[in-house]
Amino acid sequence: MIVTTRRDARTGRKLGQGGGRWSKWYRDLNTLMKSNPGHDVRFTTLFDYYGLPADFPGLGDAMRERTSEARAERLQDAMKASLDDWRLIPYLQLHEFEAYVFVDLAVLESLLDDAEDRTRLAALAHTVSGMAPEEIDDGALTAPSKRLSAHLGSVYQKTVHGLLVTEIVGLARIRASCPRFKRWLSVLEQLC
Repeated sequence: MIVTTRRDARTGRKLGQGGGRWSKWYRDLNTLMKSNPGHDVRFTTLFDYYGLPADFPGLGDAMRERTSEARAERLQDAMKASLDDWRLIPYLQLHEFEAYVFVDLAVLESLLDDAEDRTRLAALAHTVSGMAPEEIDDGALTAPSKRLSAHLGSVYQKTVHGLLVTEIVGLARIRASCPRFKRWLSVLEQLC
């Protein structure tokens, strides 16, 4: 389910998805959990840590933490307390989807035809060398998608290149490069 941020006032039809205020996220999550009351049901989230709304629970307190990992953990705890349902397994992703492309930029390079594009991608690879994919998302201009746009412009298409790269790289390598993501998946797998 994608959080609904706007609805048609007359029909109630969803108009906007993703983003928006925590109050709308809360409403959708709370409705979903109350609509599925079983003890054998679990819920999880996959929210981008970087783009949290200003009214997200515990945001002010969490910003006092020294690392993004510690901030994300504190925010997950605040989200769980706000929704107050033991079945919730909150997860804030420290990075956006494009971070998975950074697991292996050589795969993206293999999908680019133009030599100039490959040269610009090599410059990007040099810029982020030594950074784990989960550590790349550190600002409005330096998030993975922004870095890809800055170096490749419109050449990089998230819905084409992003999906192809992650499919080729594979879940095992993504998990190995993104330990926080791996821990969340492991928790979910243990439910089976």
